[in-house]
Amino acid sequence: MAGSQDLERLVRESRLRRELQQTDLPHRLKAYLLATAALAEANRNGR
Repeated sequence: MAGSQDLERLVRESRLRRELQQTDLPHRLKAYLLATAALAEANRNGR
């Protein structure tokens, strides 16, 4: 079972993804923001 930190991260990522999908940003900008958020998350986790 996932730890609470993993669960929080999944919730955050899915919420971010949903918010980005609901906006009218260009596709490439959305992809860039998602990648940036994922990188920042990985860096915080020390990977």
